[in-house]
Amino acid sequence: MLDRLVLPLRRLPTRLQAWGIRGVIVAFLALGLIYSVSTPMLEALDEVWHVAVIHHIVHHGELPVQPEDPAETGLWRQQANQPPLYYLLGAGLVAWIDTDDFPSLVEYNPHASGGHPGVMGNKNILLHTPQAERFPWRGTALAVHLLRLYSLALGALTVYGIYRIAQRLWPVSEAMACLTAGLVAFNPQFLFIHAGVINDTLAIALCTWTLERLTWLLGEDQPLALRRWRPWALVGLLSGLALMSKLSAGFLIALVGLAVLYLAWRDGTWREGLVQLALVGAIALALSGWWFARNWGLYGDLTGLNRFIPVAGARPEGDFGLMDFVGELGGLELSYWAVFGWFSILGDPILYPFFQALSRLALLGLLLLLWRWMRGDLRVDQTRAAQLGLLTAWFLILMIALYRWTSDVMGSQGRLIFPGAASVAVGLALGLTAFLPPRWRTRGLGAVVSLLAAISLIAPFRYIAPAYQRPSPVASEAAIPHVLHLRYGDWGELVGYGIEERFLNPGEALDLTLYWRALKPITGNYDLYIHLRDPEGQSLGQLDTYPGWGMHQTSLWEPGEMVADRYRVPVTSASQEPILGRIEVGFGLPGLGGPVPAYDPQGRAVTPVLGRFKIRGTVEHPPPQEAAAHLGEAIALAGWEIPGLHEGELMVTRGDTLTLMLEWAPLERPGGDYTLFVHLAREDRRPVAQDDGEPQGGRYPTSWWEPGERVGERRSLRIPEDLAPGTYQVLLGFYQPGNGSRLSVTEDGQARGDAYRLPVVIKVE
Repeated sequence: MLDRLVLPLRRLPTRLQAWGIRGVIVAFLALGLIYSVSTPMLEALDEVWHVAVIHHIVHHGELPVQPEDPAETGLWRQQANQPPLYYLLGAGLVAWIDTDDFPSLVEYNPHASGGHPGVMGNKNILLHTPQAERFPWRGTALAVHLLRLYSLALGALTVYGIYRIAQRLWPVSEAMACLTAGLVAFNPQFLFIHAGVINDTLAIALCTWTLERLTWLLGEDQPLALRRWRPWALVGLLSGLALMSKLSAGFLIALVGLAVLYLAWRDGTWREGLVQLALVGAIALALSGWWFARNWGLYGDLTGLNRFIPVAGARPEGDFGLMDFVGELGGLELSYWAVFGWFSILGDPILYPFFQALSRLALLGLLLLLWRWMRGDLRVDQTRAAQLGLLTAWFLILMIALYRWTSDVMGSQGRLIFPGAASVAVGLALGLTAFLPPRWRTRGLGAVVSLLAAISLIAPFRYIAPAYQRPSPVASEAAIPHVLHLRYGDWGELVGYGIEERFLNPGEALDLTLYWRALKPITGNYDLYIHLRDPEGQSLGQLDTYPGWGMHQTSLWEPGEMVADRYRVPVTSASQEPILGRIEVGFGLPGLGGPVPAYDPQGRAVTPVLGRFKIRGTVEHPPPQEAAAHLGEAIALAGWEIPGLHEGELMVTRGDTLTLMLEWAPLERPGGDYTLFVHLAREDRRPVAQDDGEPQGGRYPTSWWEPGERVGERRSLRIPEDLAPGTYQVLLGFYQPGNGSRLSVTEDGQARGDAYRLPVVIKVE
């Protein structure tokens, strides 16, 4: 069995040399297509805003202008302040498509959970109409999917650029170069970002290829590197284009400066270094200068950030120091690998320790390599050291830039490190293989890349597509566990419901399925509310959403169609003792206060309560060692008390109230809802006063009792005014409300009939 698992890894280097980087890129493109079709239109991160910029360019023939008032921004939100290259190229790609329907498709989900991955449901930032997104695509849907292919092609260009960089570091190992590229190509987050419409994709590609050209120049024989102007002109071109794609790419100039300084020091040609640096800067400025001039003329700010930040969401005023940034690195690391949607969809919890382990192990490996190099046990030639230094410097520059950015804007996301994906990939490849002997390095790294590829393949089917799943149709009412036919207004019906588990432990959520049917076409979108309340009406949990977690709003309901709408409702309250809650489901009027009237099948107005559930207590009680009595097989009287009782006797006056405190201990779950009776009786057991009813006034029926609990009960008996003086006894027990059949009573293992007699004497004066 072990050989079957190891053999594919042994063959992996050979396969990679046969497939080469073409195989990695083909696999990347195939996975990217799966991610693209798994994500609903305009639901990729920031996609709707980037598409809005392209739509504006196509329809108005000019770049959008950000208004001074953030509240008056267009559909593009803050993206109007972004450098325009990605959008201009995208506009040229889709200009032939009629996208007049785009503005009508931008209807935001008011319950969206964007930015809150721990919140259940409502992962869709927009409301969707299936007709607009149905294949074959037309209009905006066609344009969006074509633009996604554009982003995906840029991702393939990035993967190839990283492969070229890795080739220079491992010139004799094609497999290591391909595997290093695979660490990026099969990163689920990298795939997700490049399967959407977002300007990061062009900036990432151009930054990667600028880095690729710089590593090539560092490998050139001296003194040719600084004497050849054409490679430096290309670096200037790439840097300028990157800057026209995303403002953060401007930090490439610092990286170019470091490369020039190193080459000038190595070759002793400072003058030529300054000439080439000036050449790069001049070309970059020639390409991007008009953009900065436009910003200055429109906004009085070269970067336009004075209009960008208020719309994007400025960080609240206050100190944001280095330690605050360090505190955000955990989320930054996880979102580098796998946080989908609008920062709202997580993978399985087990994935994140795996990603963290990769990072930690790679860091330890890099420290090991550094220690060996400092000791002289590891020799690195000057060229390779310079190339690794350049990659490290680029990563550090990006981290410093990110720290500066997050001090102004709350936006520390892993995708912002993707311009340095080559640096991260090389660091991972070096660190993860540092502990392995040379012959096992490609196999070990191949195992990691294979696992990443498997996770990337699973993610769209397991995490992304299910987050946007619509309610499933139901053919017959026979499939519904509890049929209600509860009607809302004259337009909708709750045919029934189902609860997966009525008994919840503290911290668990209530799994609830609601079966809806439209009675007629619905023009508005009604807010669905699910309220969980305790017997006193206090909230135990609440959910407000559009039906289908925002994917099946009422305006989409087809008359006569019945669907199963599934929810997990978080329970926010827990106590030491069990709580029996009720489920209330209703609709709110759009834009107005108050609920939609609900009616039962007879047309009577009702409070829309579906059923009940139980939250177990946080304290478990042991079985009573000595029970006063057992009532049936399931209930024990664990204790009782009568205030004022003295040596088994109590004197009362006619008109007084006799109070009893009872404590029951369930031995097993009772088989039904029994009525408790407490009687003040004569010697012949004929009652003269009684208090019959469900335990706790119906708030906690016996069918909900479970072993390990204690159920307290307070009962009161009013002594009749005309009761004859004398001595009386107290009897109690349970009976079935339907037929009056009582539970048998045993005491010390002996049968005591169908009522337990408390060992007290009540004297009435």
